[in-house]
Amino acid sequence: MRQDKLTTKFQEALSDAQSLALGNDNAYIEPAHLLAAMLRQDDGPRALLERAGVNVNGLTQAADSAVKKLPQVQGQDQIQVGPELARLLQATEKKRSSAMTSSLPVSFFAGRGRQQSRRGQDRPRKRPEPQVAGSGD
Repeated sequence: MRQDKLTTKFQEALSDAQSLALGNDNAYIEPAHLLAAMLRQDDGPRALLERAGVNVNGLTQAADSAVKKLPQVQGQDQIQVGPELARLLQATEKKRSSAMTSSLPVSFFAGRGRQQSRRGQDRPRKRPEPQVAGSGD
């Protein structure tokens, strides 16, 4: 994923997620790290979620709890993006490319994570076949 195509706020959130993963001795940067980092941003998606009636404090606690449950490794100074976050970032890049925009807001990533957690994987839903009424038989 080309980081120069991400919004500044999203780049900041990725950097904060990396710091969070490193501080918790995690081997990989996971979506939970990124969510926790985004929720800590003063002018990030937090305000939008609050206006929508989301229990942001509960969501923040859940994200922090998920980070604490991730496996820890000792003696590792380098961390990398985990496979699940890599899939989300690739989906983000595909969406940005298909939308022909120069950058993608943080809100798209947040929505993408919700979709993936509901379905367990990233694939488009199949549309039902149209029904033809009165075939004349």
